[in-house]
Amino acid sequence: DCRGHPIFDDADPCHASTDRTLVVHCWLAVKECSLLLGSLVTSLPLPADPASALLTEEQVQQIGRIFIHVLLHTKHKGAIAKAQDGFGQVARRLLRCGLPTLQALPGQWLDLLLSEAGVLNTSYARILRRSAGLPFAVLPLLDAEDRFSPQPLLRRCMQELLAVAGEGEEEGAEAAHEFSRVNALNVMKYVVEDAQLSLDVQPYLGRALLLCLRGFEHSSWTIRNSSMMLYSALVLKGVGSQQQKRKGGMSVPEFLNRFPQVAP
Repeated sequence: DCRGHPIFDDADPCHASTDRTLVVHCWLAVKECSLLLGSLVTSLPLPADPASALLTEEQVQQIGRIFIHVLLHTKHKGAIAKAQDGFGQVARRLLRCGLPTLQALPGQWLDLLLSEAGVLNTSYARILRRSAGLPFAVLPLLDAEDRFSPQPLLRRCMQELLAVAGEGEEEGAEAAHEFSRVNALNVMKYVVEDAQLSLDVQPYLGRALLLCLRGFEHSSWTIRNSSMMLYSALVLKGVGSQQQKRKGGMSVPEFLNRFPQVAP
């Protein structure tokens, strides 16, 4: 089903039990293989010298493609979580390895995820369960960047997501961009909620909030729903939790200072 859980039509309970056990072990294999691939890239020497390398550049690229395939085609939350962890290990190692060709791979993978293979995908299956594993394929690449660097991946990602989420707002363009907009809104929700990116996403929150407010008026329920989920994340990020509100909350000038784009 849409959650990654198996549906069995066999009336025989013995067969159903065997099938269920097989599926569970398949998910466990996916989870453990994801962690194994991440550990391999983290632990083994990278191909600075092709003659002595245990991992070739092509193998590293293939590992990245495997993670992206798993994350984009899996609905099971447990498998997605482990694949995200493994993909994050790979991205962090590559961005800090000092080899230009390998350092460029996370950026190439991000471009792939922002293309028709990911965010711009127009299939209904991609938007199920808040775009399922797509946000968790993007997040490891953003989290892997050095907090004290210019963070080009985060900047590129947020600019593209904001652009896609704002497309199709003119009359007659809704159908062509609806699913892409939903994907962009869903990914932004998880980026906004990510603790590691808490300070880094501040410059983009105002534009994201405006997109949510406009999304509430959209004729499509999927866009209204995704806009509401992103709006909830933005309010929590901008105004604070219930505990913070009890301490005095946030005044209107403070709110407008944090979200200048919504000022009248």
